Amino acid sequence: MKATLKRLISSSTTTIVLLLVYGAGLAIATFIEKYQGSEVARSVVYCSPLFFLLQFLIVLNWLAIVIRQRSLKMRKWGMLVTHGAFILILLGALVSHLYGEEGILHLREGETSNRFAVRHAGEVTYHTLPFSVELINFTSPSIALPASALLDVLAVAP
Repeated sequence: MKATLKRLISSSTTTIVLLLVYGAGLAIATFIEKYQGSEVARSVVYCSPLFFLLQFLIVLNWLAIVIRQRSLKMRKWGMLVTHGAFILILLGALVSHLYGEEGILHLREGETSNRFAVRHAGEVTYHTLPFSVELINFTSPSIALPASALLDVLAVAP
């Protein structure tokens, strides 16, 4: 039983299945986000315990393959660095999820601020940043497309 589980975890076929399921989950989340909004996609997919489990299994699978194939001893640096970068990205996403805050920082051209608004359960609270942000220049190729605006922002530590 232990050998079968070890073989399953370190299998390249398992990698393909996990990545296909992960890709399908991201695709579904994209459609949910488009038609239902970001909050629904975040709560249904991105913050789902199953999604975190899937990401954990992908990392576990990669580590098991590295150990099984003795990639460190064979000095497969390209493969190690590439997959290590993916693990680092997933760890960064986990840290952001656990400790990050999402809010809105309103700035007009030439203004400086170190406070941002956080909306939670219909209530808005203001948090202070350990640095200040200054909007130096704001240009937009089209008034109708503010998402394509170009910003020159300066973040200054106190």
